[in-house]
Amino acid sequence: MVWITKKLSEMNGIKYLADTNCFIYLLNENPLILPFVTAGWAFSYITEIELLSKKGITEEEDALIREMLDTCYKINHSQTLSELAISFK
Repeated sequence: MVWITKKLSEMNGIKYLADTNCFIYLLNENPLILPFVTAGWAFSYITEIELLSKKGITEEEDALIREMLDTCYKINHSQTLSELAISFK
């Protein structure tokens, strides 16, 4: 598995707000996502819930997803996040 994103203590350096599909592509080693793996990624708490609540997830998959998410910046719920998501329409 290839991902080289860095966990950041602040939003500085974040280049992409990745949705669940980006992480699924990465987990499946889809070559379309590879040019983006070295950039700083942020994700919302919803992405974490969607990835880790997959029906039938194995312990290995759970650990791999958690390891991957730990390299990125997590955005917890806030009104600001809601407004940002709404603005993407």
